[in-house]
Order: sequence, then C-alpha cells, then structure tokens
Amino acid sequence: MVRVRGIPRADGQLVPFFRLKQGRRHGVCKYNEGRRINRLVQFSLGFTGREPIVRDDRGRAVFRLGVIQELFQQLRLDDVPDPVRDQEGNVIITATRVQRQLLRTAKSVLGLAARVDDLPELGELIRISHEGRAIGWRNFFYNANNMQRLFTSAQNGLAFPVAFAISVRAIYPPRTVGDPYMISCRSSRVTDGKKQYYLSPTIWIRNTAIAEMLREQGTYLVLAQPDSLKPNKSYYNLHVTLSSRHQICRY
Repeated sequence: MVRVRGIPRADGQLVPFFRLKQGRRHGVCKYNEGRRINRLVQFSLGFTGREPIVRDDRGRAVFRLGVIQELFQQLRLDDVPDPVRDQEGNVIITATRVQRQLLRTAKSVLGLAARVDDLPELGELIRISHEGRAIGWRNFFYNANNMQRLFTSAQNGLAFPVAFAISVRAIYPPRTVGDPYMISCRSSRVTDGKKQYYLSPTIWIRNTAIAEMLREQGTYLVLAQPDSLKPNKSYYNLHVTLSSRHQICRY
C-alpha cells in the first residue's frame, strides 16, 4: 500500500488515503477494476463490428470511442442503432438492447476515470482508440486541474468525445416548450497567448431528470463531444449537449 496525499478539487479537498501500489491488484472484490473491465469485454461480445470494448493483439482492453461517438450522434437525432442480426437476417440483439449496452459501457468507463483519476494507472487498465488511432488518456480525460489543456484541445478541434469535470453554477429552465435546460458551470482561468480568459462549460439538456440531478452540489464528470467554443468578452463558452444520463457521473 502507498499513501496518497490530499488532492485539491473544485468542490473541496480530498482527504489523504491509501491505495495499492502501481501494478498491484485487489483479489476477488468489488474494487478489482481489472475484473470490471473483463466483464465489460464480455458484455461487448456479439456486437459484431460495433463492440464498444475489444481486446487488442496483446490482450489489452481497448475502448472504441468511434462506436460511442456514433451512438451519441444517434441520440441527438432521436434515432436508435441497428439491431444485430445473424447470417439469416434474424435479430439476435434488439436495437434497444444495443443502445442500452453501449450507454452502460460508456458510463462504466466514465466511472472508472472518476474512481482511479490517475493517468498512468488508467492507461494500464484500458486503452482508448478512435478510428483505429490510439488516444492517450491525457487527450481524453480532463479533471478540474486540466482546464487549460481542455481549452487548448477545444481550440484545435476535438474530433471525438472526451471526459471532463464540471461544477454547476446555475440551472436555467427552458424558455419555451421544447427548449433545453441551460446548465451554467463554474469557470476556470485559462490563457490564450498572453491574454487571460475564463473557460466556462455550458451544458444543454432536454432531459428534466438529468437537470434535476445536477441541482445537487458537487463535481461531475461529463462524457461528450463539445459542440463549439465561443468567445464572449473575457469568457470562452464551451457548449456541450447531453442526451443521456449515462453521459454523466459523480466525481
């Protein structure tokens, strides 16, 4: 076991704690992340060509962001993925089950990042790919202390969903029927060249249950592909649309 010093977070100080040394694993218990990932790989079997998590040639688990990205795009269009069929054309996995399992996998990876919060250790547990290209956890996961990196990545254009931390500042209800909720998040100071700005994520949600959940104070992790990064005087607003409760978890 090794002692981990307290970690500052946007919603307060995480008290010191003990964890296993790098490379060590718990036995058969609920904290065994390796066993969780093995289960996710098993759940992905049968989604021919669209497995959210697969094993590479070295036996490492690989989270395929392209599959989740396609699912998020379908959710925004109120569409559902195609069912999985056998060679005779019979449905063996319904469209509803395909969607549910893909979302559960995305939420599980997001929860893994929230629990471990250590990039080298996360890289040992699971790798990330997008369209056949390896993506480092540094380019996928941004905690509350990495908003400058998120800002720079958004300026360069994010071609895939990323996980990042938010703390809700205010929730604005829909102006008219059919409009989404606007979730204004706390800002972080960033620099662009020699100028200083504030990066403020703005979340758009149509699901009332998600909006109500975010009324509870604290820090959350969001999994989404930002829509746009727009300047507003001394601020930059990072606009993000969430379509499912599986795109967010407690941090």
